[in-house]
Amino acid sequence: MQSSIQTDTLCKGTQRLDCDMAVRTVAITGGYLSQNMGATAMAIVSSERLRRLGYDVELYSKYPNEDRAFSLRYDIPLRPANQLFYTLVVLPLLALTSWAGPVRRWIRRKYFRDIVLFFDIGGITFSSSRGLTGFVINVTWLLLPLLLGIPVIKGSQAIGPFTRPYLKFSPYLLRKASAVYARGNETERFLRKSGIPCRGAPDVAFLLEPEPAPVPTQPYIALVPSAVVMRRYDRLHGRGAYLAMLGEVVEKLVETKLGVLVVAHSYRDKATLNNNDLPLARHLMERVSSPNVSLYDVLGKTPGQLKFVLGKSEAVLTSRFHAMIAALSSCVPVVVTSWSHKYREVLSMFELEA
Repeated sequence: MQSSIQTDTLCKGTQRLDCDMAVRTVAITGGYLSQNMGATAMAIVSSERLRRLGYDVELYSKYPNEDRAFSLRYDIPLRPANQLFYTLVVLPLLALTSWAGPVRRWIRRKYFRDIVLFFDIGGITFSSSRGLTGFVINVTWLLLPLLLGIPVIKGSQAIGPFTRPYLKFSPYLLRKASAVYARGNETERFLRKSGIPCRGAPDVAFLLEPEPAPVPTQPYIALVPSAVVMRRYDRLHGRGAYLAMLGEVVEKLVETKLGVLVVAHSYRDKATLNNNDLPLARHLMERVSSPNVSLYDVLGKTPGQLKFVLGKSEAVLTSRFHAMIAALSSCVPVVVTSWSHKYREVLSMFELEA
């Protein structure tokens, strides 16, 4: 991270709540330890850096059952983030009784104990592209700590735009955060235009260390598809268009005599396409009949191992943001098929936005 988190900032507001400052914990929100290599990479790096500053960390997990298997592996304790409970019970209770010190202190002790800072590493937040459900989630995890007097640092991949009516209140909320970091120039310009003070900072996943892992013996190009991009591409060009386009790309790549390694950067061992590129990768494999094309077994692997595999490739063709980050930080040529300005603004740091 580009700047350190200062102790006086962390303690702001907590002194009023009679908290036990002997243990200082930073709550990481917006990330998880399974299913998405990018979110996991951010959680790992954030945890490591915060510990270096002398803080304990805990991750509010959206998928506690899936993340639990990786909690010990990455040494990141979990707190279940029961979204409905926090949105429909805790937040209204806190908002209605925020004037009552005893109630507020009880909520603090009951649900947030020794937390001195909330650090949000979520993806695209307070954005029209995430819809009303995403907005409610974003509001919950910003308002909860603010009402308790706990500082919040926003380190989202991108914020905005605020084009839908329910997002008009967003700049007011974001101005209450202790710090807002923009991961690229376009996001920074948007935030400043909206009157939101911010600082520029590259994505924390740039700091992820690669871990040795087996790689193909044949020189290869890594192809990283995305179910998110597929849904958007197919809406524009018809059902199955994205898969057909990738099939044509693979056929062209095979002609180069290089191997093609298909990688599901976001994965769940289920049929759903929600936060899951595995079914898409498997369907792509069914379309292509060549011994030079193989599917990388991502299940059980770490983000560091995947970064190592991407870093050993001749080039990376990706629709996933953090596969792009892994390639850039490994000095591997990368071509991006994307849907958000968050890709372009990071590529512009390397003069590769074209």
